[in-house]
Amino acid sequence: MSKSLCLSVQASCPNEVVVGEGCPDSPSKFQFIADIGGKRCETGEGRRLKRRPNSGEGVGNCSDNRDKVASQLFSSDRRDLDEVGQICSDSGQIAVDCETYHPTEQDKALRPYADGTGLRVLSVAAKVGGKTLCWAFDLRATGFDLGKLGKVLGEKRVVCANACFDLLFLRRFCGVRAEKVFDVLVAEKLIGNGASGSEQKGFFSLASTLRRRMGLDLDKTQQTSDWGAETLTNEQFRYAVDDVRHLLELAPTQIKELERDKLAGVFNLEMRLIPVLVDMRAEGIKIDLDTLAKRTAELETACGQSWDLVLGEFKAGGFQNSFRFGQKAILLKALHTLGCQPCNEGKPSTNKDALAMESKKPNAPAVLGLIRDFRRLDSELKQARQITELVDPDGRLRTNYKQMGAWTGRLSSAEPNLQNIQKEGSLRSVFTSDAEDRVLVVGDFVGMEMVAAGCIAGEKRLLEDIASGRDIHTRTASRLFEKAEGDVTKAERALGKLANFNLLYGGGARVLFGKAAHHPELNPTLEELEKLRLRWLKAFPSFAMWHEQHKGISIFRPATIRTLYGRRKLSVDSYTQALNFPVQGSCADCIKLAMARLHGLLLGKPARLLLTTHDELAAECPKADAEQVAGLMRQAMEKAFQSVFGLDAPVSVEIGWGRTWKEAKGGVK
Repeated sequence: MSKSLCLSVQASCPNEVVVGEGCPDSPSKFQFIADIGGKRCETGEGRRLKRRPNSGEGVGNCSDNRDKVASQLFSSDRRDLDEVGQICSDSGQIAVDCETYHPTEQDKALRPYADGTGLRVLSVAAKVGGKTLCWAFDLRATGFDLGKLGKVLGEKRVVCANACFDLLFLRRFCGVRAEKVFDVLVAEKLIGNGASGSEQKGFFSLASTLRRRMGLDLDKTQQTSDWGAETLTNEQFRYAVDDVRHLLELAPTQIKELERDKLAGVFNLEMRLIPVLVDMRAEGIKIDLDTLAKRTAELETACGQSWDLVLGEFKAGGFQNSFRFGQKAILLKALHTLGCQPCNEGKPSTNKDALAMESKKPNAPAVLGLIRDFRRLDSELKQARQITELVDPDGRLRTNYKQMGAWTGRLSSAEPNLQNIQKEGSLRSVFTSDAEDRVLVVGDFVGMEMVAAGCIAGEKRLLEDIASGRDIHTRTASRLFEKAEGDVTKAERALGKLANFNLLYGGGARVLFGKAAHHPELNPTLEELEKLRLRWLKAFPSFAMWHEQHKGISIFRPATIRTLYGRRKLSVDSYTQALNFPVQGSCADCIKLAMARLHGLLLGKPARLLLTTHDELAAECPKADAEQVAGLMRQAMEKAFQSVFGLDAPVSVEIGWGRTWKEAKGGVK
């Protein structure tokens, strides 16, 4: 295992941990300043904000004796921002939360660049003299220039629950850039990944976390209240304050557990990533609206024609009713008329897998292929419409990145889901650089999952194949079918690829059979695929041994599994999950580390990181700087790869550039 996070505890006060440049990496301590809990280096003991008679009109100056909270202020007076900023300047960290609104569509209140979205309340808490002070500001009244408070937020450690959300709104409306972050929800997800009940929705919410850890019931009834109202109520302000009140008490308990469980290194990586994600979403990426509108119209026509062909086949087979694709019950009836009985897990189904399996049966009707073609067009049309709907007024698209969107630690995105935009599809052509003299530079890790699995299992044969620069799937096929690589057919390579990606995680012949059903050129039997599986395990004996080592894991014998970088999942209770997590999770750690490093390398340059999908990064820069930026991208990606998988791991990064995302992928240099 290669290490990439350093251990250095050199602090002027307890629990303060600072970066130790050049020291060996360690997953057991924090690189960042974490002066939360214990004694404080504070000089503001006993300071209190003087209340002005006309500020906070209608809300009053409330006090609360819970949890050693000394005082709180609800303010609509601009001058209070400077005074609170001065008080907070004496604290090592500040808790922050934002309340946002949209006048007509509540969902848009989560999108800071959407037309009409606003930031209404900023809540702040700080430890001063051993006591927690809380404030809530009505920014519609104070204005968005936070004055001294804004300066302090840019300098101090900011503690949040969902930092990407809060910091993005502060960036958009107040111009505040916070670089030092502690997100209690990310910490909780790292600590509790796989814990009992963690699969339930809301398990990692702030309310649930405070209930579990501190026995507190956070009243969330005001969460969906009208934050755009002319006058806010006492209840709304109290709710806003409650969202920050306990963060500074929660964080120290999490720090202790992160260090105890050797999760500090991966947590530090996640905290480094937050400012990167905020910058990426603030920038967004330009969408060519004319090209998008043209492609949408083409897809609408193509979908209509494609569905007409489907209906024509059904009518020729005796089913005369017209219907829409979304009417699944009628589609099943129509398929039954043609002798099809598609099932998934023993139940009638029209999903892709069920229809693909049905298409492999003898004398399968041609309509199944037509439905597959329609589905592909319909999926792309839905994506095109969603992009059109989500483009902000400035013509840029800002996807919502979910920092730990999967239990493996993989990033995901929503509104829209960029992962679903196919590399081979046409929609990548609508993602474009800002101007003719600027380009998108796109880098992609090649075969990262295979390398990750090879490193974890110690499969030297696979790693040697990859290091040789050969096409790994052709090489695998040549081993499986015992023929020279030059004699491998297209179908055999496809089987080699299916074996590599599915047998890797312990899949059997039935898994291969289901995957092969989606390839029209493949029609293997279960018996043939079982023989293929055995040949694959013989070709890669270290994978066979790795699989064998995990076969005892079950619901009765769960295990704790870690990635190479230290990310953890508790209570892994299945063989395939035990194989999947360290591979996918290590890949997640690698791409996140590459993002953080590239972001740092681009600071001060006319270039910026704009998006990521799967194992791919895309940045924008002047066309004249494309080669230089490509070099920095390669440097960041290769070093991240080596940090996670080791200096000897074969790394392959493809980088290209072009005016659009599609051109960049086609212009690999």
